[in-house]
This record gives sequence, structure tokens and C-alpha cells, in this order.
Amino acid sequence: MLRNYPFRAKSLDVILCRGALHHIPQFRKTVSEIARSLRGNGILLLSETNESLVLKPFRIFLRSSGKFGSFHRTFSLAELKTVLVENGFRISKQSHFGYLAFALLGFPDILSITRYIPTKLAQLLILLDSFLSKIPVISRLSWHIFIVARLRIA
Repeated sequence: MLRNYPFRAKSLDVILCRGALHHIPQFRKTVSEIARSLRGNGILLLSETNESLVLKPFRIFLRSSGKFGSFHRTFSLAELKTVLVENGFRISKQSHFGYLAFALLGFPDILSITRYIPTKLAQLLILLDSFLSKIPVISRLSWHIFIVARLRIA
């Protein structure tokens, strides 16, 4: 497991972290390394699994499949925001995404049905997901959280 990123301190302008933190047992150390590697006012684009009632049964299934270990986890929006702020970030955007389309299309290595879903149906599911993300109560039941954060200038 990579303990320290091979980037010089304050050497990057943007970091994209898509669905990686939930695979890392010491995710707080990773966020610290991200902050160390970014220049002041650098941007972090973060997408992580959401801690929702909808996701819990699927996570139980994934653990039983042997594809995920005991340390794999989900995050609440509040938890992610807290860790980011503790590491000097300010949140500029946050949103939830991923509902039906993500459930059926987001796991091609686990759900082999993905390859049989026609493109038009996939596009329709993505459109439906976009609509669902605008309904306040339902939006929080998403599969993922998206955050744009800027590192404060020291």
C-alpha cells in the first residue's frame, strides 16, 4: 500500500480522486497527502460512496462476494466534509449522484448484466438519475457523493 504519494509538496494544481478512498484503510492519511501535494488554492475533485440505506444491502452482498474486504466502507457527506476541512480545504460544491443507472451500470465487474443493457436504456436511466438527484429526500439516497474543494492558501 502506498504510504506517501511520490509528488513533491505543493506541486499539483488539481487532483481527481474517484471512488478510491473507500478502498484505503487509512483514508485520512491519504487526504493529508492530497493536501500536501496540492498548491495553495489547488482543486480536489472527490467522488466517494455514500452512506445510505439503499447502499447497505448491496455492500453486504459485495462483502460476501469476496470482492471487498472488511475495511471497505461508505462515507457520510458530513464525515467527508469534516476530514477535508481538517486538512485545510474549503468546500465549493457538493452533490449526490447515482441512483438506478449507477446500480445497474456502475459495477460491470460484478454485475455481468451490464453488457446486455442497450445504450438507449442506459441513456434513459442516466436521465432518470438526473431527475432523481433534484428531489431533496431521494437525492440523499444516492450511491455517490461528489465534492469540489479548494485547498486554502497558507
